[in-house]
Amino acid sequence: MSAHFDTLETRPHAEREAALMAALPQHIAHAQQHSAAYAGLLSEVDAASINSRKALARLPVVRKHVLLDRQQAGRAATALPRDPFGGFATVGGKDCSAVRAPNACTNRPVSYTHLTLPTILRV
Repeated sequence: MSAHFDTLETRPHAEREAALMAALPQHIAHAQQHSAAYAGLLSEVDAASINSRKALARLPVVRKHVLLDRQQAGRAATALPRDPFGGFATVGGKDCSAVRAPNACTNRPVSYTHLTLPTILRV
């Protein structure tokens, strides 16, 4: 058995960097098309032009208070399904198999599975 998960882990740095930068425009476009929050935040961004770390650094930063405001608005919504992720998720709650988050008391990771998510997300 190999000590590495797959050969992607052992690629030369330049090869890994090239692959990451080649995939970046697709990830940006996916976020724009499938996330209400990112559609608004990245509305002025040409996804195809985000193909370097320098270009990535020019994207707007999402501040914690913006995320919190959007999450609170999503939880306060009366229409179902509610959006506890503030519009930042690119899949709906019913499409999630698990959500991992730190426990507020212990800061240890907690997993919520497809069995508990409907109760938590109220979907």
